[in-house]
Amino acid sequence: SIPKMPEAKFLDHFVFPAVDKIEDSVRDRTFMSLLKRLHQLPEDTSAYLHNIAFVPTESGKLCKPYELYDPRVSEFHTLFNSACFPAEPFRTEPTLNTLKTMGMTSEIRLEVLLQSAKSVSALEGESSQREQARALIHYMNMNIDRIFNHIRHPMTKFASFLWSAPSREDETSITEFTSSIVKISWLPVLKSPPFAMMPWPAEER
Repeated sequence: SIPKMPEAKFLDHFVFPAVDKIEDSVRDRTFMSLLKRLHQLPEDTSAYLHNIAFVPTESGKLCKPYELYDPRVSEFHTLFNSACFPAEPFRTEPTLNTLKTMGMTSEIRLEVLLQSAKSVSALEGESSQREQARALIHYMNMNIDRIFNHIRHPMTKFASFLWSAPSREDETSITEFTSSIVKISWLPVLKSPPFAMMPWPAEER
């Protein structure tokens, strides 16, 4: 009789290398089944699964779990476009919880704000850039103190009161954030003066 190929070997040889070539519905059913049995899979297969772009996003792009943002966090919808969120059928509560364990971002951190700025820089179309840049500026204006305070004082309010000074590591994180975000071209600017008589830098010839 023909020997049966182990599931892990079949996945490694025929499924994982051809994710982007499998019919969408078949691919989604296959990987949804794997996510439901993630804790039962061999360790090597489970680890490999973390680094495969198999989750479809709302824009149609396939992403790895750690490239995604949790759609249950409302702020993410302000900071990112649809290419950053898992699409159906990967939007169920159990599936999102599994993706979270595989690296999907589920909380606002300084790195998230940097990624949002980079996504603005990569957007095509001035109107899209302006809209998302405005949203990012508004979010930082309203929340940056809270984010910095969370970095400095991640413990309880009472413990935070006792530990009022930020650690050197915390200050490094904040310094790295500020030095990084000023290097990203994420703020749309006017290309011509808004008023005819307004002084404006001469065009380079």
